[in-house]
Amino acid sequence: MKNTILIIDFGTSKVHVNLIDTENGEVLTAVSRAYQTIIKSPGFAEIDPYELWHAAEHCVGRIVCGVHKETHIQGISFSYFGDSIMAAGENGEPLTNLMLAFDSRACAQSRELSANIGEEEYRRITGGICSSDDSGAKILWLKQNEPEIFKEARHFYTNQEFVLKMLGLGAHLDVTMASRKMLYDVRGKEWSGRLLDYIGISPDSLGHVVESMAVVGEITSFGSVRLPRKVPVIIGAHDCDCGMAGAGADRAEHGILADITGTWDHLGYISRKSADTEIAVKSGLMHTYCGPLPGSSVCLGAFPTSGAVIEWFMRRIVGDINPKAYDSLWKEVDFRHLGQEMFYPYFSANQGMFTGLGLGSDKGKMFAAIIEALTFEAKNIIEICGASASTTFTKIHIGGGASSSEKWLQLRADIFEKPVYKLRNTEISSLGAAILAMTALGVYETTEDAIRNTVIVERVYRPDDRRKQYYRKKFEKYKQGCIQAARV
Repeated sequence: MKNTILIIDFGTSKVHVNLIDTENGEVLTAVSRAYQTIIKSPGFAEIDPYELWHAAEHCVGRIVCGVHKETHIQGISFSYFGDSIMAAGENGEPLTNLMLAFDSRACAQSRELSANIGEEEYRRITGGICSSDDSGAKILWLKQNEPEIFKEARHFYTNQEFVLKMLGLGAHLDVTMASRKMLYDVRGKEWSGRLLDYIGISPDSLGHVVESMAVVGEITSFGSVRLPRKVPVIIGAHDCDCGMAGAGADRAEHGILADITGTWDHLGYISRKSADTEIAVKSGLMHTYCGPLPGSSVCLGAFPTSGAVIEWFMRRIVGDINPKAYDSLWKEVDFRHLGQEMFYPYFSANQGMFTGLGLGSDKGKMFAAIIEALTFEAKNIIEICGASASTTFTKIHIGGGASSSEKWLQLRADIFEKPVYKLRNTEISSLGAAILAMTALGVYETTEDAIRNTVIVERVYRPDDRRKQYYRKKFEKYKQGCIQAARV
């Protein structure tokens, strides 16, 4: 009998459902399905919650239909994209779509919150800076722009709460997803009275908070999909926080930093003590909040326009967004032949620019400069992580989409000046959710035991001495260029 955990991993554009072997963390079966991002007006970005639910239901159905009779599903758990919010009625029925993190309609409301709460106090409460990504700003937008919906709303759900409600398990959310609502006091471990009073909502509207390894019930079916037997459901966590566990970055003192690549390039760590919020959050790139392991916290950072910059280059400069065109550029690029081209990716402030272009510059060299710049930004986050944790991270464990590019993995090692460990199971958010579930169900006594057996290194990329020296100088030049760009 092969024992497995079924993981439903919700990304911002599609859901991945993975059946994971509890013995070694291997993905035995995987099915995914996309959902549409709805753009009703400029700045809006939404997902129909029912489309998200039916996509998951479809994928679970396909996997369950193919499960061998000798395969035992021991539990079901989840990994969720963060910073989404929707209004729901008395019985949990959606009154709006899920508003996504990059839905920017609430810029004015985020400024209002920051001005009235105070940026320092907001940081102290939530572990992050106030922005239009935040649920509080979006709820305030509803209050001011859709007053009838706001008046009717009894709940403000994340995707996690909605899915659990659809499973008949109640609208729970775990501490990481509660933290990502940016209305949770991450020090006091409760909804912030100061923020809720200002917005005009009650703690009951935001949900019941539990630990990320909580078993929230048992189910015999996933929507219309009949399961082979009654299966316990572990609540799971925010996808990046699952990714840290799935990368083996469960203790900062072990010196391992997780690099979770995808639409955004996230880097971070789990710690048994609180990170230095002032160092981390004042950078504008980091959040610190409640972690997925009992008594833990996380420090998570990302460069906010990394995916958008590459898409801009492919669309506007290359003129082709087909994946084949992207793959062709990667085949052409060679970081061993060092050029003078530099790129500064500050598009969000209209300060993006190329320098060092000459008659020999072409699309391949410009693309290389973009990839170098995004890797410099990742190095900057690594340095902030080290300062906030008062430790030196000696290893980078990487998973996600970018871990398939050997050239980029070697470039990361050269720029980071640290070995980069490619993991065998690159679906690290799914693996992390499985690690939490396996520990909760007693498959492994501790998360450390689960990580030891399932997080397996496939290959190590070590810094090249010559290129390391070159990129150390180029990184300093890059930082100076960023300072000059900010003055323009």
